Amino acid sequence: MTGLEEEPIDENSFRCVTSRKIIPKTFLNDDFCDCPEDGSDETTTNACANGHFECDTVHEKLKQTLFSAAVNDGICDCCDGSDEQDPQIKTCENTCGARLEELLKEEMELKARYEQGRKVRAEWIDQAMNEKGKALEQISSLRTKFENLATREEEARQLKEKEEEIETVEKEEEKKRKEEQFRHTIQLPQLSHTELISLLISLLAEGEEKVVEAVATMVTEESGEPVDDATALMIALELAEGYRYKELDDATEELNEQRRALRDVQQQIREAEHDDHHDDHHSDDLLDNEAIMSLEERVKYLQLHIEGLEANEATLREAKQILEKKWMREKKEELEETMSLASVTNTEALRDTVWLLVTEHSLGRRAANILSADLGKDMNLNGIDYPGEHFRHTRKEATDAKSAYRTIKREKEDAEEELKDLEALEDIDFGEEMEYFKLHGECFTFKQEKYEYKFCPFKEAKQDHTLLGKFEKEEWANDKSRMIFNDGKWCMDKNRKAIVLIECGVENEITRVSEPERCEYEIRFRCPAACA
Repeated sequence: MTGLEEEPIDENSFRCVTSRKIIPKTFLNDDFCDCPEDGSDETTTNACANGHFECDTVHEKLKQTLFSAAVNDGICDCCDGSDEQDPQIKTCENTCGARLEELLKEEMELKARYEQGRKVRAEWIDQAMNEKGKALEQISSLRTKFENLATREEEARQLKEKEEEIETVEKEEEKKRKEEQFRHTIQLPQLSHTELISLLISLLAEGEEKVVEAVATMVTEESGEPVDDATALMIALELAEGYRYKELDDATEELNEQRRALRDVQQQIREAEHDDHHDDHHSDDLLDNEAIMSLEERVKYLQLHIEGLEANEATLREAKQILEKKWMREKKEELEETMSLASVTNTEALRDTVWLLVTEHSLGRRAANILSADLGKDMNLNGIDYPGEHFRHTRKEATDAKSAYRTIKREKEDAEEELKDLEALEDIDFGEEMEYFKLHGECFTFKQEKYEYKFCPFKEAKQDHTLLGKFEKEEWANDKSRMIFNDGKWCMDKNRKAIVLIECGVENEITRVSEPERCEYEIRFRCPAACA
């Protein structure tokens, strides 16, 4: 006997399938596992954990293999009850006939579903082929259209730029004309040296740093000596803030306090009279007539006191005006001295600085007011355009060219977007016969408990607004029975994932959604394309 030959056994012995161990036949199904590798000695008991049991059903469709652990466990797994042989544990009713009838019915329904589904699938394929032909024609047409629009866009852009250049020149000329008109309206060429200095001091009194810097630069260039512009700015800011008269401020504050007190007392009287009128039964809790009269006396006192305070405030206000004029005159003299304006003998330098502030720093309106109100210049400012303020000049040809360019550009962008969408279809695998083309651009929903699931073929899957995953075209290329959606929203310790199992169906519908593993979803989807 060679090493490859097995020891023969007699009719009273049994050889284990995996281990090839020989045991007496009397050990078979004795409820003790002698062949633990495969449980081949215990096919009708549950002695072996990894053993298998074949149901005794005759019909091939009802054949069923169970783990041995399911034998005599009190649960009827075989339709004929052959897995439960101990009547003391469980007696099973024979349901094989009903089960066979149910299976045959399911087979007939599945067969009918496939027959109808194939018809719809064939229609889908025909439609897809037609759509594909149309898409190819559209792509060709759109490419031609896009090229033409690109040429027209370039022509429109060049025309637009040409008209804009003309418009810019015209705008600059119109701006200069209006500036010159303003220059003569405020009589700038006729202003004397003294008037120019006075105007500059008033403009400096606005407290703007850029004005102080501009005047200081001019003075430094003209005199050759640097100007203390920090001190000048401080004085200018004081002038801009205005003269503070503490006695007037205190009087005004006291007057306002007494006015507030008067309003509070008047409000108390109104509330007391209102409550007395509407709530007679609560009169014990309300202000009585004597209290109201007391409040009215308080009102009279406050009114007289306020009259005296108002007269005092008016007197102080008049005094402030006198003091303020003196203070401003002194401050302006101090500012003029700090700025060393007296050192500037060049009248045109002063005039140029004024014009710089008018045009570059938009002080034309303020300069005109100063000349009119402070220096008594008679000028007509009705309808005048102030330099540096909003100035609009348009040319019809430029406006039309811009509009035409925008229109052509939009048309080109729309054509480009449409072309990209159609070209993207060429990258999608719709099946060998384009049977899945019909699903493109569609989405299907399924409500289960509190969630709504949404599946968009070739795009994404969602649970309400939560992304379950994006379509994986590589996986789809290898297996048309399912669509995989990866890289969904983060869930616990991984990204969500969805697998759509595609089955034959007459209509497109989601039949079931489950979560076999945490954060991994299984969607069962029926459609005619799967009825091959």
